[in-house]
Amino acid sequence: MFDVARRRFLAHGLDGLAVRAIADEAGCTTMAVYTHFGGKDGLVQAFFDEGFERLAAAQRAVPADLAPRERAIALCHAYRHLAHELPQHYDLMLGARSGAFRPAPESRRRALGTIEFLADVLLPLQAPGPSRRIRAADHANLLIAFCHGWVTLERAGLFPTDARQDRAFARGVRGLLNRERDEAT
Repeated sequence: MFDVARRRFLAHGLDGLAVRAIADEAGCTTMAVYTHFGGKDGLVQAFFDEGFERLAAAQRAVPADLAPRERAIALCHAYRHLAHELPQHYDLMLGARSGAFRPAPESRRRALGTIEFLADVLLPLQAPGPSRRIRAADHANLLIAFCHGWVTLERAGLFPTDARQDRAFARGVRGLLNRERDEAT
């Protein structure tokens, strides 16, 4: 059942998660889908979680021995890559909703953990002081907003996805990191 739901989700996004269509394709009853997943919202929750699990795995795959600035750049590239590799998950993770679905509190906590991960990487780049962690979190939010905006423009077809744009994206991330360094001194 879940494999059918995943295939439909990857092909059609949230519109592909019609419980009756999943049941018909899986050769089961709609009651079976409701029993195993709680219906469409349960499937949406599973794909929301899966998207953030994949993002967290992509973050963990960035070598920890990179210098903080280079690691932050690599994390931004990983974010952008995931958005293009899993567009349906990305849409769900960052805005697309189905009916009354709202991520479970634990899921929201894990999702926000991906931003905290970036903030932890940025922490050594912050000037010493009592607001150091707050500045790292603010800077992580700024980088995520930049990445999200860039990806949104790419996915809307307003930015091409080519080598020139790859370089421009990297320059943008570096510029934001340099801005932070300049503010810290």
